[in-house]
Amino acid sequence: MNQSYNDLFFLLERIINDFLAFVIIPLVFIAIISIGKFRIYSSEKKKNIFLIILSSFLIIVLDLKSFLLLIFLSSILFLIIKKKLDISNIFFITLLVILGLISFKFLLQTIPQEPIYILGASYYFFRLGSFLIEYARNNSQYQNVNSLRFFAYIFFFPFFLAGPIQRFHDFQSIKVNILNEQKTIFYFFLLILIKIFIVDLILNQTLLNYIRIEYFDKSHLYSLSANFLILYIHGFFSLIWGYSDLAIYSALAVLSGKLLGYKVVYNFNKPFLATNIADYWQRWHITLSSWARDYVFFPVLISSKNRTIALVLTMLTIGLWHSLNLNWFIFALSHSFGIYLYLLIKDKGFFVKLKKKIIGSLIIKYLGIFFTISYVSMVFNLIVFSEDYDKIWHLLGKLYERTFN
Repeated sequence: MNQSYNDLFFLLERIINDFLAFVIIPLVFIAIISIGKFRIYSSEKKKNIFLIILSSFLIIVLDLKSFLLLIFLSSILFLIIKKKLDISNIFFITLLVILGLISFKFLLQTIPQEPIYILGASYYFFRLGSFLIEYARNNSQYQNVNSLRFFAYIFFFPFFLAGPIQRFHDFQSIKVNILNEQKTIFYFFLLILIKIFIVDLILNQTLLNYIRIEYFDKSHLYSLSANFLILYIHGFFSLIWGYSDLAIYSALAVLSGKLLGYKVVYNFNKPFLATNIADYWQRWHITLSSWARDYVFFPVLISSKNRTIALVLTMLTIGLWHSLNLNWFIFALSHSFGIYLYLLIKDKGFFVKLKKKIIGSLIIKYLGIFFTISYVSMVFNLIVFSEDYDKIWHLLGKLYERTFN
């Protein structure tokens, strides 16, 4: 009975916290935008100043440490641009960005006291990194940059929590449609309610938590096939939860951009319709995968002439960008293997012949979707337990023992 009360109290506390985080702050956000209606009619300069002040205020409210770090890093980058420093070694710059983020995360995790978490650091490290790399490439859009537009891009609040890792040349001003503004605000808060009550409360805190408590903790009571099925179901619904959570953040960023008068790119493109792992990464977290593709995969491929090395380093970049732990490392290797396996068989004779036939191509398509999502779902279990190693590895150990003993 006491456990039931504790669970109920935890859920109520979570709802209140989510309400404060996802309703009160957005209300302030919308209110300030409404006060700043002049953004629609005034100059680009005033619009950028308004955006910098608004975004800085909201970031400070959420995490002062993150704001100070962002000020420090962006100021250094802007000085490099203004001084027109000659940076020609692009490979070194890319390596510096990636190792800089990894070292920074490692440093935070090894602090003797309680580890420090800097909100949004991974996102703005890669956004600043992309700017520096494009500047080193002598991309004309990254030379002689206006200071207000630069800091408006860097501090743009909708990018802050969960991306996208939008690049500077895609950060374009758009005309605010006053007639559609009320509809945009409606969808904004509808998505927030869906996140709180369906994605977090029902899907994560109720369904997935029930599976973990009722089945994972009692895995020794079930057969081998039952444990595999439980792991698959948990991975599948965890993938849906992860997608829903990130896709809602992405959609909120897009809607916020519309209200502020800036284009925000979509970060997902129907990943559950991916026919293979390579296709999946062209649909899932698109701005992250494209960042890794353009700044890691292609440069490494050109220099090493080895696609496998380029692939593994790209996926390791994606994995370690999320977190420095064993689960994300294995996640990266697992996806590397999945893509490698697909590239290995896609040009085989039987595969090519089957694709030329209508029925064969349909079989490949739908079987590809099934196997892709199944594989991604099983691997997704590593992410869910990335901070709780014992549970997932204990369960996998039990499955291994039952299979080979």
